[in-house]
This record gives sequence, structure tokens and C-alpha cells, in this order.
Amino acid sequence: MCLQAPDSMPIMNTGNTNGDIPSITSNAPLWVNKNATQSRMYEYLQFVKEKYPQSDLKTDDYEDLYKWSISDLNAFWSSIVDFCDLQFDGKFVPLKDPNATVDSVPAWFDGATLNFTECLLNNNNNNKKKNILDNNPAVYSISEQSDQVGSCTFGELKREIIKMALALEHMGIKPGDRVCAYAPNVRQVVVFALAAAAVGAVYAAASADFGPDAVIDRFLQIEPRVMLVGNGAFYNGRRHEQMAKVQTVLEKLPSVEKCIVVPVLDSVDVPADPKFVEYDQFIGKYETQQYDKFTFTKFPFGHPLYIMFSSGTTGKPKCIVHSAGGTLIQHMKEHTMHMDLRAGDVFLQFTLTGWMMWQWMITGLALGAAIVLHDGSPLKPDPIFLWSKIADLRYFLNLL
Repeated sequence: MCLQAPDSMPIMNTGNTNGDIPSITSNAPLWVNKNATQSRMYEYLQFVKEKYPQSDLKTDDYEDLYKWSISDLNAFWSSIVDFCDLQFDGKFVPLKDPNATVDSVPAWFDGATLNFTECLLNNNNNNKKKNILDNNPAVYSISEQSDQVGSCTFGELKREIIKMALALEHMGIKPGDRVCAYAPNVRQVVVFALAAAAVGAVYAAASADFGPDAVIDRFLQIEPRVMLVGNGAFYNGRRHEQMAKVQTVLEKLPSVEKCIVVPVLDSVDVPADPKFVEYDQFIGKYETQQYDKFTFTKFPFGHPLYIMFSSGTTGKPKCIVHSAGGTLIQHMKEHTMHMDLRAGDVFLQFTLTGWMMWQWMITGLALGAAIVLHDGSPLKPDPIFLWSKIADLRYFLNLL
């Protein structure tokens, strides 16, 4: 977002000389946000000028803001924590040595602690707003195999996540243990990923369209103790049963102690093996009494949250570890400043569970936005199906 275009900003020459589109020699911006002063970016600029006078920002020029952000790292990242209301515990500064080089791997926010899942479920981690959005939509589920849109509220999502976290703790999952998902884009994957983060486990994923070899290449490196799977997937108008692929994967992953099966497709049997358990059965024993007593443990800022993987173009995919604190603060900066995301917004990122944009999307929950999980082909049952459902959701929310 450019609140005020720098004089030197180049503009693409389209060959139009009618005055409708600027030429390359013009300093006029291609587009100006007429409501820029209503944006979160503008709010942030005013916040910085008031709360951080050392920034010496005199105008609403984005270029000046950018230059300050890279010249005073401690002040800039402190301002993001303050503006986004990220209430980390502990005593800390963003960077003890602002002159540290990248290759020295400096510790960011050393001394800060947080629980990633708690930050997302408390909608900006603001104690004054805690539970205020419990009755608001948190997750919408759209699938090409159904005309119905599934939904759950923030309160319902919290309860399901905590039940899953309790189940993981009961089977002995500890901070630093790895867990993984091999499933389509359904609500239960969100629950599993955030329950893992709640107890300090590290989450990795592979999309349902991956073949067994691609999944094994990734998960064999991290030795997961628990795997969540879908019993199938529905894509491009066809059912795709997954359990044969799952069993092939498990034969090569001796570290997996429990395989939790989500019934994405009807009439697909769960293998009669004690390693397998249906999703509802796994979390079903934990009710409100345990939910009310659950405590989110705080972990260091640099505690591992996600393991993602390189594409595998030049060899087997390589693990890329993302920290809880780094993921949260970067996503919050992007969603707040660049997406202008707010409580009550509906947020769709078309993605599979194995792409990093899936993790990026679910952090939108921290701002009180409802995320949309789409499973299947975007062109089925017809090319406008997905867009019509999104339009319906926007209309529904306008009536709330």
C-alpha cells in the first residue's frame, strides 16, 4: 500500500495518450486508495509518529516509513509488537545486537515467551477482548462435493483444539515432538495443527494429492510420533480413497505411534489396527471439565512451530524450521498492514495443506477474521461455484 507515492516512483508506459493511464514519464500513481486514511497502515503510521518520536517521521510517506523500519530495527519491531498488541511475557528487546550479521544467527526477542495457539484463539491476545468473539464465525468449510457451507465459531474451535491438545498430552506428546498431517483442506487439520502448537509440538504437513514416496521423503526426516490423515479426498468430481496410500507411508515411518483418521469420505473403513483411531474417538473423552482447566504453556520466542520443506527439485526436500514467535509477528505485520485484515472479515487463501500459504492463512484467526477452507477443484461443480459461496458468506456476515 502506498499512502503517498514517492516522486521517483516509475510508472509503466502503456502507450495510452488519452490521459486515462499515466505514461512512463508521469509521476502520477496508477492507483490511489481514496480511503487510505481509514487503513490500518495509515493508523500505524500515525501510531509511530506519536509513540516513537525518534522515528522523526514528518509526513505520511511510505518510503520514509520503510527507511526507518530498516535503520532502527529495535524500535520498528517494538512498534509492531505494540501496535498489533502482541503481549509477550518476559523481559526482552527485539535484537540485542542490531549490528549482528545474518550468518551469526542472532536471537530475536531473547527472553520473550508466548503460546502461538493462545495468541490466535484470544483474537490479538488482548486480555480486554478475551472471549469477545467466541460466538463469531472462525472457520468456514467449502467442498465441491457439497452445496452446504460448514462453519464453526471461535468458541467451538477453541473447545475442539483444547480437546485435541489434551488427547495429545495424554498419549505423551511433549514439547519438541513432531507431528504431521497428510490430509485435504478440512477443519480438523486446523484443529490438529493448533493443538500441536498448544502443547509445544512441531507440525508438518503434506497435501492429500502427494504420492506415498513424496510423503515419505519429507516425514522420514522428522520422525513424527502422530499422523493425522484423511480417509480420502474429493477432487474434480471424483472420490479418491487414501487409506492404501496411508498404509504404504506408515510402513516406512516406524516412529508413528498413532494415526488419527478424519472421515472425509463416507463408507471408508478404518483398518483394524490399534495404531489407527477415528478422529472423534481420539478427542471424544475430553469434555468441558478438562477444557476449563487447560493451561497454555508459554514457550520461548524461538521455539519451533512448523517444519516446511523445500520443493525437492535438486534432491530430496529439505526441512525448513519456522519459530512460533517469528511466524506470529511476521504474519501479524502482513495481515494487519498489507492485508488490512480485521475482526469479522472473511479470509480465503486458495491453498492446499502442504503449501506455506495454508499456515499464513490460519494466522488470520489472531485478528478475529473467519478463514475459509476450500477442498477440491476451484472449477467444480462449475467455475463460479467457489465465488458464489464467498459472495454468500459476505452477504451473510453483512446481516449479522
